[in-house]
Amino acid sequence: MTAKALGIKLNKKLLNLQAGEHLKPEFLKINPQHTIPTLVEGDFVLWESRAILVYLAEKYDKSETLYPKCPKKRAVINQRLYFDMGTLYQSFSEYYYPQIFAKAPADPEKYKKMEMAMDFLNTFLQNQKYAAGDTLTVADLALLATVSTFEVAGFDFSKYKNVAKWYANAKGVAPGFDENWAVNMDFYYLPGSAPCRSVLMTAKALGIELNKKLLNLQAGEHLKPEFLKINPQHTIPTLVDGDFALWESRAIMVYLVEKYGKNDSLFPKCPKKRAVINQRLYFDMGTLYKSFADYYYPQIFAKAPADPELYKKMEAAFDFLNTFLEGHQYVAGDSLTVADLALLASVSTFEVAGFDFSKYANVAKWYANAKTVAPGFDENWEVTMDFYYLPLSAPCRSILMTAKALGIELNKKYLDLFAGEHLKPEFLKINPQHTIPTLVDGDFALWESRAICIYLVEKYGKDDSLYPKCPKKQAVVNQRLYFDMGTMYASFANYYYPQVKQNLPADPEMFAKIEVAFDFLNTFLEGQTYVAGDSVTIADFALLATISTFDVAGFDFSKYANVKRWYEHCKTSVAGFEENWEGCLELKKWFNKE
Repeated sequence: MTAKALGIKLNKKLLNLQAGEHLKPEFLKINPQHTIPTLVEGDFVLWESRAILVYLAEKYDKSETLYPKCPKKRAVINQRLYFDMGTLYQSFSEYYYPQIFAKAPADPEKYKKMEMAMDFLNTFLQNQKYAAGDTLTVADLALLATVSTFEVAGFDFSKYKNVAKWYANAKGVAPGFDENWAVNMDFYYLPGSAPCRSVLMTAKALGIELNKKLLNLQAGEHLKPEFLKINPQHTIPTLVDGDFALWESRAIMVYLVEKYGKNDSLFPKCPKKRAVINQRLYFDMGTLYKSFADYYYPQIFAKAPADPELYKKMEAAFDFLNTFLEGHQYVAGDSLTVADLALLASVSTFEVAGFDFSKYANVAKWYANAKTVAPGFDENWEVTMDFYYLPLSAPCRSILMTAKALGIELNKKYLDLFAGEHLKPEFLKINPQHTIPTLVDGDFALWESRAICIYLVEKYGKDDSLYPKCPKKQAVVNQRLYFDMGTMYASFANYYYPQVKQNLPADPEMFAKIEVAFDFLNTFLEGQTYVAGDSVTIADFALLATISTFDVAGFDFSKYANVKRWYEHCKTSVAGFEENWEGCLELKKWFNKE
């Protein structure tokens, strides 16, 4: 919430305490106390949430409102922060944690301590709008996180009038409260799966952020012992909510709505309405989606020929759905329900497979409407592509920026070249040239970063701005891409890699080639905002990845005024530059090791 209030985007790294990730050597090097939260900013590491709040406010709050410099105001804020840590949150953990983690009975004495802590907070808030005065501060954000935790645990603080009033107000004004309220559930899924997508749309409709865990069925991850403990049926989707695990998409959808829905609109309590929804859910599972699986899966997975009889079953299923929709806007009545979300995931799968359902007028009309009103349909439609990469690689980073600009989420697969993973038989089957980056889109594999950038834009771009169709504009973009590969990036590799990999001395001739390359780029940018004209293109992404690599290697290009101006502009305007820069810093670490 503090980061949100400051407009800071943190690079969130989920740490699985149950899996002992906080005890791994790499984390212990960062934080020997192995606690969360932990913040890493460059070479500076800090833990304990309230210390982090204060640090962020002092460093990034230009208005000085969240943690004022006035000694008296600051003292009150500090007092509230210590009260939160040592009294209020402490009382919560002492009462609830033994029950949650050790299955101990509730302790009435510990409950009284919680009530006493709430009494104190109620007193602090007497005639006060906020916890430490008349404006929102980090004290409010810390206490808001704690009090909302009490609420979700079922503690009734309505009798503490000042607390209840402050809480109602703070929830509305604190930036990022929705994220603070996020439900933490692990969701094992595969994006291409219609059942998985139906759950994602349901979560979106409920405002729930699921902790998505991609499960690679082809690699047999669903058969590993750790997953079998969760789901002995080893199927996806699988949801884990605390110590409760559930599978089968339609059961998960209903569970989410019943537990987290603010109302019952998606799955009404009325027995008759609910019965119709259940009928549609079973129809989806046993008839419609089954007809898809029976017809298409043998062709996809067993290379079997198409079966005309099974095709007729699909048509019959669509006839049924068309009849259900006669005179109805939605599949189970006049409002959107989980039945629509389940069937929307299935019908969109038929569409992507090439099944023409335009002759089913009611289905076509419903589908066109449902696509626009169903929350999360864009995610239902998301592209699933495996991307083999190494963050420190400039060519890989150019693709990440391209994907970001296109709104595509790549399934990133880290390939450790130093461990020889690119030479393993399974990767050589994909890319016999064993290079990165490599993209796998269904049964199509492609390597060489600039070819991948072009492919992504041509296939998934909503327009042609990143790679124009105009022959002249496209020719300039292509020229810059070849310049990047054959001149600019080549000059970097020829000068730096021999020094890093072979401990050779710097070669002045190679350095001169770098300067020549920068001279060329400086000329290209004369009077231009971007490298290939007046709008950003994939040529900018490719060259930005390269120039940022020069930057982190310590090459001073300040004398190339046009390059410097373009670079500074792109750093703030190009989507995905932050991830690109993280990769640059990884490269810097590698340089320093070698």
